Amino acid sequence: YDREELAFKLHPDTNGNCPKKTKKFQLLAQAHDVLSDASARRTYDREHGFHRTTTTGSSNYNSHNEFYRNVKMNKRGEE
Repeated sequence: YDREELAFKLHPDTNGNCPKKTKKFQLLAQAHDVLSDASARRTYDREHGFHRTTTTGSSNYNSHNEFYRNVKMNKRGEE
């Protein structure tokens, strides 16, 4: 999934009133806000132990989509 597909799938208007999907939608929105702001992303990475950065300021994820693919998974690796 890319972010838009995942957001549509999890959005409260399209998820059949599923509380778990609504919570994931909220987390996805928060993640998007952080990833879209370089300063917020650096702060989040620093506060959550993601110290691996390059001179370009990138973190452990190669792309936003890689991060969003991980957001859709729970601890057991299920949707």
